[in-house]
Amino acid sequence: VGAGAGGALEAAETEKKGLVGSQLYGWGQYYQREGKDLNAHLDEVFSALRDAGYDYAEGNLDSARPEKNAEFAAKLRAKGLRPVRLYTGGALHDDGADRVVERLVAGAKVAAQSGFEVIVCNVDPIGREKTDAELSQQARALGRLGLELKALKLRLGVHHHTPELGRQGREY
Repeated sequence: VGAGAGGALEAAETEKKGLVGSQLYGWGQYYQREGKDLNAHLDEVFSALRDAGYDYAEGNLDSARPEKNAEFAAKLRAKGLRPVRLYTGGALHDDGADRVVERLVAGAKVAAQSGFEVIVCNVDPIGREKTDAELSQQARALGRLGLELKALKLRLGVHHHTPELGRQGREY
């Protein structure tokens, strides 16, 4: 019996630990309410997250200035956090979807080189139900984005809200 319990304990100790993270959106709202800019207080936020036992903070993918993704990763590491996920959005339902995917992939290249693992995409809502043609375009764009990210050794996460889940999850 003792050997069996020891083996189970040893196996439990070698299992992969789950990660716990925090999106920065809520932190930004808090700082905005105080009349402050979140970006000026990232060290403070990262220290609080680290001290609370979090593993990472989810920031925004910067596709306009991809080097900012590397800087964000360095700030996380400096506070004992990991670069895991970055959040982004985009209009993937219309004729500009290919340009959006190219822009996101350009930012994701630096993110991948900086150690990030997941790009979370919140496709842009449009204030009404998307047509079948728009949803078809969106699905193609998400598929392409996923393949491009996979080639960079990144995973694609999809962020959604209640409207996307309407009509039995029609957007999916």
